[in-house]
Amino acid sequence: MSFIQGGTGKFCTTHGTTNIIPAPYLARAQWVGLQTKDALPADELALMLRDSYDLVFAKLPKKTRDAVSNAKLLARKARSMKPVNKKRSRSH
Repeated sequence: MSFIQGGTGKFCTTHGTTNIIPAPYLARAQWVGLQTKDALPADELALMLRDSYDLVFAKLPKKTRDAVSNAKLLARKARSMKPVNKKRSRSH
């Protein structure tokens, strides 16, 4: 089961939908639980996951937010600096 933050309006519209239930212990904060992968369309799920991440991230202490942001930047930089392996063409 996955949990996402439904927001006040979204919680009301998603709650009661098939395979979407109030999240145990978190329903008061408008979190919902998805019982299946296809409980929401992919685009709506992606949007709700981003909103959930942003809400949780915003409540972290500043020091932790900075550490997470720095780690993301370093990971992006490392990915962009990966050497590209060029395949050699074989001539027969």
